[in-house]
Amino acid sequence: METNNDFIHNPYNNTINCNDSLHHITYPDTESLTNVLNSKIPCNETLSPENIRFLQNKGYHNHETGYSILPDGTSYIAFHLPLPDITPKMFDWFFSWHPLDSKRYKLWHPDEHISVAVDDEDRKKLLNKRLSYKERLWDINVLYIEKLMTI
Repeated sequence: METNNDFIHNPYNNTINCNDSLHHITYPDTESLTNVLNSKIPCNETLSPENIRFLQNKGYHNHETGYSILPDGTSYIAFHLPLPDITPKMFDWFFSWHPLDSKRYKLWHPDEHISVAVDDEDRKKLLNKRLSYKERLWDINVLYIEKLMTI
């Protein structure tokens, strides 16, 4: 497991200019995180993996913030986090770039993001320069390991 010392020596630290929009993201405050914990979403109102593309629909969903424990024991968390000045192209680039190396993922939130992984087939797809960044993200599986904050 990587430590914060590994983050300090992360070769990707210089990849993103400190003036870029990514560095102006405001992380959720304790009140916002408490709202998630106090907003239980009924299991039948969670978004199933088969319907994940509904997130691309315009407008807000019934439950933008909250949590649920699904019948199989899976934790479900929804959290609305505005990303001002982030374009769809920037978003697609970042999500096709960071799964290739856990150090890249840790740039986003070094204390909470532990690791990220993709299998060999999905890695090839993420590296395929003939595809747009958006196309690279279609139908891939990414394993994220995160540490949840305690309040």
